[in-house]
Amino acid sequence: MEKFNLILKQYKNNDTYTHFRNPLIKGYEVSDEVKEKRVKSRKSSEKYTSDESKRKSLQRTRKKIFDKAKMCDWEWSITLTLDPDKIDRYDAEVVRTKISDWLSNIKKTHAPNLKYILVPELHKDKALHFHCLFSNVGSMNFVETDFTDRGGRKVYNLQNYRFGWTYATQVGSSERITNYIVKYITKDLMEWAKNKKRFWSSRNIEAPKVYIALVDNEQYKTFIATKDEMGLIKYSTSFLVDSDGFENEVSIHVIDRENNENDK
Repeated sequence: MEKFNLILKQYKNNDTYTHFRNPLIKGYEVSDEVKEKRVKSRKSSEKYTSDESKRKSLQRTRKKIFDKAKMCDWEWSITLTLDPDKIDRYDAEVVRTKISDWLSNIKKTHAPNLKYILVPELHKDKALHFHCLFSNVGSMNFVETDFTDRGGRKVYNLQNYRFGWTYATQVGSSERITNYIVKYITKDLMEWAKNKKRFWSSRNIEAPKVYIALVDNEQYKTFIATKDEMGLIKYSTSFLVDSDGFENEVSIHVIDRENNENDK
């Protein structure tokens, strides 16, 4: 079994370092005693277990989208609606089939290298629409309108879409748009999406590279302090976690890869 206290996750434009004060063990199996305590705890609080399970499922789905979105330089942010005269926007299976067929056709006819993420959102009446990120759009037809969004960006219509109206803007920051798309994974969506597709993403989005290592804590602090002095730290946080009765301090730092390539 391998000890480690650092996880490095490499995204498209930056690196995320997750450091644990106390080392973890890869492949570690908890004891039967701990497993029995967990079972008793779950049985004593079924509602807590149910709520905790839903929370973790929500976190996993958000993490999956976050990891995929961070691996791309996005070009377009698009809202796709569903016209009730053209499609049953309440039937998830009908919508899934139609949207999947439309994406396949777009890749065949206009954008063979298309990358996309689509996240459904529910209206109050449970009708569906989608929030999307697109890149490598090839010859897809975006037509400028006379409107701008709240940030002053031009609004476009996607003429290749036929199931409703569209609202498209060009992406200025892939980092910001990643946080935007993740927020649409909500508790209500997770409840509705039991045994349904929670989001769509193209297969040509690579997964981030992940490395683990055992590093000296003081050396790691020095490394982070140096990057901070150089102005390379984009985000940082730290917190305590309790795992099977053991307290561990966790710190997370995001370092801009574009500015950091020559420092590795």
